[in-house]
This record gives sequence, structure tokens and C-alpha cells, in this order.
Amino acid sequence: YAGHGVLDEEIGKGYFQPVDAKEDSVSSWISNSDMLDPLRAIKAKHIMLVADSCFSGSLTQTRGANFSNEGSEDSDWIDKKRQLPSRTVLSSGNLEPVNDSGKDGHSIFGYWFLKALNEINKPTTARQIFTKIEGRISLNSDQEPQYKELKKMGSEGGDFIFVKR
Repeated sequence: YAGHGVLDEEIGKGYFQPVDAKEDSVSSWISNSDMLDPLRAIKAKHIMLVADSCFSGSLTQTRGANFSNEGSEDSDWIDKKRQLPSRTVLSSGNLEPVNDSGKDGHSIFGYWFLKALNEINKPTTARQIFTKIEGRISLNSDQEPQYKELKKMGSEGGDFIFVKR
């Protein structure tokens, strides 16, 4: 998802505002729980939500867990991550507004994320992508990207693997 997001600070709940949403009508917004709850029914081994919007870090505030940094880039470690189920969120920021502008017509998050994807030349975990872009985004903006596993969603420490075709 790339677009507008809001945070209801009174209840600590985040929402996406689709292009046709009314700014003052919560009923036209999509809540985090509306995005996350259906994930339990999806049979895929790996699911990663990517959100580039203000307050997108709220997706992980009530359910997020720090993602394991262990391992290396060797093929055995990649195979292990491929075999274990994962449910993760990569967000452009935490509980803050994020920068819509960046480079080449993309947000700062979108620019660095796409650049990292285009540079892949061997199987790469989403965690490795995040590690590559996190500092670049934080150094050039006031936002703090997040990458976390979702609790109680069936994640077992796997990771989304990108493979260039």
C-alpha cells in the first residue's frame, strides 16, 4: 500500500485512507485490523505487507515482534528462512508522518526500496533489503522504517525471499 494513513491517537489505531476515502469519515478508511485479520486464513508460507504511508508503523504496534537478525547470506541460511513460515510488515515509518517526496517521482521509502530490489543478483531476504534501506531513509528524512514479524499470525521465523528472474 502506498498512500495516506492516519492514527487515532486516543485508541492507538492506525488506518489507511484509500484514494476514494473521505478525510473526515472513518467508515471509508481501512483499519489495521481489517488488513491483518484476514492473513490468518491465507495458506501461503510467506506473506509480507509493504506499507508506504504516514503512521504505517502502527501495523506492528500491537502485534509486532522484533525480527531476528541472526544468520548470514549463505545459501543454507537462505534455505532455512525459505522453509519457515513468515508474516511480516515492512513499513516506511513508525508512528510519524512520512515524506511523500524523494527521488525520481517516488517517496523516499519507495525510491530506496525499488533501488534495492533492482540491485538484487542472488536470493535475498526481506530483512536484508530492510537492513540495506533503513539507514539511507533515516539519514535523509525524519522517518524510521520498520520491519517486524506479526505476533499470533503463524510466523515461525522465516522470511520473504526475493529472487531475480
